[in-house]
Amino acid sequence: ETARLAHVVLPAASWLEKDGTKTNTERRVQLLTPVLAAPGQALPDWQIVCALGARLDEKLGRVEPGQANRWQFASTAAIMDEIARVSPIYGGIQHRRLAGAGLVWPCPDPQHPGTPILHTQRFTRGLGKFHAVGFHPSAELPDEEYPFLLNTGRQMYHWHTGTMTRRSFALDAREPGPTVELHPDDARELGVQDGDEVLVASRRGEITVSVRLSTRVARHQVFIPMHYREGAVNVLTNPELDPYAHIPEFKVCAVRVTPVAQAARRDL
Repeated sequence: ETARLAHVVLPAASWLEKDGTKTNTERRVQLLTPVLAAPGQALPDWQIVCALGARLDEKLGRVEPGQANRWQFASTAAIMDEIARVSPIYGGIQHRRLAGAGLVWPCPDPQHPGTPILHTQRFTRGLGKFHAVGFHPSAELPDEEYPFLLNTGRQMYHWHTGTMTRRSFALDAREPGPTVELHPDDARELGVQDGDEVLVASRRGEITVSVRLSTRVARHQVFIPMHYREGAVNVLTNPELDPYAHIPEFKVCAVRVTPVAQAARRDL
């Protein structure tokens, strides 16, 4: 969906079609091996980035006469060697050492076995430092006009915007469309039943979704998953930044829930 908004779409190979390395949240660096040929004119990411970098250098006059192309790499192994030169925690990581389970950074030199456990005696700053933090309410809370607190999140069967999982017949059959989880008592007061369509509106926008009666949500709270372009919940959410981490409050905001038939009468 986001690619449709782009001015230029570059034909990039998928992860099954390219080599290189990946570093997971365990800090483990593993080698990727292509199992499929890239279709058409699709290229690995590194080749696209290098080609763009070289052209931008030339366009912006950053290349001196006789100067070598700094974007010239023979392979992803050569790129990994440069990473090892400039980043101490990757200093000993080379493609030839990544067979099997790979290596876990920090790995500062070619003889180092990697560091599966990062902290055993002390943290980087010593024994750690704790701060007491008081509760800070959300930037937007329910009121008379928007009496429900919306929470957003994931479902079991889909991932993020569903670009892959919603192409799976089995997964999409489990959760084929957007829903709003609503407490049965709130549904009774609104006059809606399981499967009815409702209009969920915030101060920023509105979406139409189907009701799913659920006691997983508390009274006056609703839950809407984030996976559906036809019920894009971030149309509703609040871009206000929290004062500490400066993260947008995309997870919670105040909303109003109205039966579709009632909303249509109101618009007339």
